[in-house]
Amino acid sequence: MHVRWNLVTDASVQLTPQGVVLSAKDKKMLLHAEGCPLEYTTDISVPENTPSEFAPFYEKKHQRFAAFTFVVPAGQSVSVKTRLERL
Repeated sequence: MHVRWNLVTDASVQLTPQGVVLSAKDKKMLLHAEGCPLEYTTDISVPENTPSEFAPFYEKKHQRFAAFTFVVPAGQSVSVKTRLERL
């Protein structure tokens, strides 16, 4: 199963080898995850079947995405720890 974890933000986003850096108003935070092989991305499409209560977040003009994806093999489980760290 392919899994995507994402957040929607007004901050600028930049991919780095350590994760995704979020920048806004002279402040920075790093989105980092660990626990299995994963890939960071900022280029995602709006998910199909988005619940109506979440649709406004995806429709704002200046929204950006910070996300990571990973695969859970059939019959297995993974534990992913996500962290937002002030830089």
